[in-house]
Amino acid sequence: MFNYCSELVDTGASDTGRHVAEADSPRPDESFAQQKSTPVIEFYPGSIHSEDVRAFWQNDLQAGEWVMDVLTQGYVIPFVESPPAYEEANNKSAMQDMPFVIQAVAELQKRGVIEFRDKKPLCVSPLTVSKKFGRDGITKNRLCWDGSRCVNLYVKEQKVVLSHLRRSLEITREGDFQVTYDLKAAYHHVRIHPSQTKYLGAAIPKPDGGKQYFVFLYLPFGLSSAVHCLTKLFKPVNAYIHEKGIRHSIYLDDGRIVAETKCKAEDQRTFVYKVLKSSGWILEVEKSDKDGDANQSKEYLGFIIDTASMTVRLQEAKKQRILQQVSETISHGSKSFPAKELAGTIGKIVATEPALGPIVVIAARASYAVLEEATQRRGWNSSLVMSKEAQDGLQFFVDNCSEFDNSPIRSAATEISVLSIIGPPSSFMKSSFVANHVRTNEEKIWASDASGYATCAYSIKGDHLYFRGNLNEDERMLSSGHRELLAVAKTMEYYEQTGTFTTKATNIYWLTDSQNLVTFLTKGSGKRHIQKDVFQIMIRCKRLNTRIIPIHLLRDDPRIKIADDGSKTTDTDNWQVDDQTFQRNRTRFKFTIDLFASDQNSKCQRFYSNFFCPGTSGIDAFSHSWDDEVAWICPPIQEIIRIVRRLKTSRTTGILFVPKWKTADYWVEIFNNEGRLLWPFNYMETCRPFIIQGTYNPHSPIAGKTKFEFLQLCFDSRL
Repeated sequence: MFNYCSELVDTGASDTGRHVAEADSPRPDESFAQQKSTPVIEFYPGSIHSEDVRAFWQNDLQAGEWVMDVLTQGYVIPFVESPPAYEEANNKSAMQDMPFVIQAVAELQKRGVIEFRDKKPLCVSPLTVSKKFGRDGITKNRLCWDGSRCVNLYVKEQKVVLSHLRRSLEITREGDFQVTYDLKAAYHHVRIHPSQTKYLGAAIPKPDGGKQYFVFLYLPFGLSSAVHCLTKLFKPVNAYIHEKGIRHSIYLDDGRIVAETKCKAEDQRTFVYKVLKSSGWILEVEKSDKDGDANQSKEYLGFIIDTASMTVRLQEAKKQRILQQVSETISHGSKSFPAKELAGTIGKIVATEPALGPIVVIAARASYAVLEEATQRRGWNSSLVMSKEAQDGLQFFVDNCSEFDNSPIRSAATEISVLSIIGPPSSFMKSSFVANHVRTNEEKIWASDASGYATCAYSIKGDHLYFRGNLNEDERMLSSGHRELLAVAKTMEYYEQTGTFTTKATNIYWLTDSQNLVTFLTKGSGKRHIQKDVFQIMIRCKRLNTRIIPIHLLRDDPRIKIADDGSKTTDTDNWQVDDQTFQRNRTRFKFTIDLFASDQNSKCQRFYSNFFCPGTSGIDAFSHSWDDEVAWICPPIQEIIRIVRRLKTSRTTGILFVPKWKTADYWVEIFNNEGRLLWPFNYMETCRPFIIQGTYNPHSPIAGKTKFEFLQLCFDSRL
């Protein structure tokens, strides 16, 4: 589906085979420091095929039979069957910029990469012009050969493992010094077997009419097997470098070396450059590090790798290009557009994962679902319409890309066992390892669960935390997985508002028995209302410099059972009187605070709650001053004695509601032996209010229209 674009390097070289590598092969016993810098070699195509380097390939690199056959005879395209005769006109982009195409073809012919033919080749594929983005953000035209319409359809599919950025990060250690380099026109190092060039044809118009045909003599971008070929050719080179103890990786034409010290990195750069020269690979000097360039911060494959902080971030020009492409995709809105365009956009987003973290997978999830459905039904050449969920995910990426950029280095090498994180028992663990993990100095272990009417979370390691949140009527109707997600959302909101967090990077290992929650926190959801909550959690975590790592445990794990019990505990103290009763008293008192309430039943703008909830002024009324307040108090029954005694030591006024239970222990705190009110109470009324419970309990005596009277006690402890 994607075209590979050829490297157009203006070297002015007209000689196609007379410049040969002259350096001696580096000896295994020769120290890095003893080797001198490799002199610059002028590029010419097919340099790895020179007889002067063949002995190095065979004796030192010990290249296998396939590699040696390619070096001696040229690359044979692995066709399943031979392509038929074929010709197709150049693509629209080439037709609209023909002066550039003709100039680029002339330069390729001058360097010997292509050869003009009087007779039409068997296969004539279209040319196209794409855009090449430099490290400086400057855009240049590139000439591409498009083999996707015919030739590639007959090429055998071959699996290839590329040394992409994540593999390069696996060999990276904190404090490493880095060296990067580029190969010059890497594909044009590989000569095509003469019998195969007829399949690699193209054409440009002649000045006087007609067509000028030509064929590629060297590996073109656009041939589907080219990546496999180049990667396989470089394997013996990479193996030889690794044998010398050098941490080296190469992705197509981009190489990277890392070492513990600057001096060692410089010595190893010299050695690697000499190996490349001895095997016929020619460097792009302007883009390759030179003496003294080794550094702890380097750009590689469009990312900035910083080994001092062990972080990865996007190169700014690359980030802006990606954001522009995603914004253009979003601009389609509910209009139809090609599926391939969405595929390209998703690919760009997912490729930023090393720098932005797992949020990119979450952001792209809904778009991928739309793409998968469209291509499975109608194929890759079809069009599609993005869902609102897909648009939301892409917009989230655009809005938050810079906020999430600059993530800790994570790779398969940082995998860690769950047992080493949370400890025994191990028999309840659903997974044994956490992949792509990075440890932090600040670590917490929390567990949570959600029932049909409440959530509960508590800390096992780290700051003391116990949070219980009631679910409102709408939240109780949500799926069990969504309620589990709300447990995380409500707890993180509480954690932020209590101000107990630090600015240090913190891992929270979140224990749960919900597979859905693990999926939501690592991959997101295709459902818009769930995805919205996932995004809010991720934004809050970024703001708190916190990362949640979900760990799936069985329901019977004792750590999960504690959270489960907490979520199922009924808060019988969460009750309130009806609004009519409150408004009647409000005419006499300008209440400033509701001392015992929740976001679901508070009568005042300011209120204290038993557990954290949105809008609360604080947790636990007893831990705050009541001085100078006009208090509305519908208290937990078991706390009435404590409340009365607290009123006697506070300078406050207001109303306290209590059941008229003469047998209750609190009665003697309110009345003397003559049945008169004790200070600070100065007035009393009896009533039968309608009681509203936060969590409905049909067995509670304090529910609905009560069968007994309440005392409405006015107090003033300021006197």
